[in-house]
Amino acid sequence: MKKFIRLGLRKLTYCVSFICATTGILALQTASLKNSLNSGAASQQPQDDISQIARLSIWKKLPSFGYSNLISDWFLLEFLQYFGDDEIRNTQGYRLSPDFFEIIIRQDPYYVHNYLMLSSSTSLYAGLPDKTIALIEEGLRHLSPGVPERGYYVWRYKGTDELLFLGAPSLAQASFQMAADWAMQSDTPEARSIAALSEETAQALASNPSSRRAQINAWSIVLGNSSHERTQALAIRNIQALGGKVEIDSAGRFSIILPEQD
Repeated sequence: MKKFIRLGLRKLTYCVSFICATTGILALQTASLKNSLNSGAASQQPQDDISQIARLSIWKKLPSFGYSNLISDWFLLEFLQYFGDDEIRNTQGYRLSPDFFEIIIRQDPYYVHNYLMLSSSTSLYAGLPDKTIALIEEGLRHLSPGVPERGYYVWRYKGTDELLFLGAPSLAQASFQMAADWAMQSDTPEARSIAALSEETAQALASNPSSRRAQINAWSIVLGNSSHERTQALAIRNIQALGGKVEIDSAGRFSIILPEQD
């Protein structure tokens, strides 16, 4: 027991030392970078954004010192606070979303849910799908069909962005096909269902790049994976505009009815 306590205290000491050291580095470098940003075009940005830009820019360059998961979790919590502040985001926008996820994904490319938040915040709200795709591709270089579990979802998020926000159905087709291929290598009911859905979307895009059904399926991914009311409302509007119907049961679950004609 004493041995485990000593190990725990040693890890805590390393963690505190790491935070103190990086805080000192950040204080010095942030002041310098803020001065640089305050001159020129960046001076038009809100002061809060200038501080964030300076800090995020430095963290992108810092080594992790073995604390990758800690850094990823830390910046994920900061991002959630940033994204959830609707009052400020309505005036300042979401343009720093990809900067948060550049750190988050690089430090921990294996947490599947991060890619969903990246897609929603950066493509849908910041209007930067090209940056979303680049970060997803960077993360995918670390993944394989079995690592992490349910990693096939990352290909589906990539395909959704390529289809809905990048306007690239051929790229989306390839991504949904990869999602199907990865899911078929997992022997769970969920994976088999995702494999079938992904294969269906890939085939629809192969035969008809303008497929309304494929677009509705992609918006269904956005709808089904978001608890953000504004995002849900946008997804529902787009599904309906494409000829689909959205039904909500008493438990708040969504079901989608596809149009008879594609």
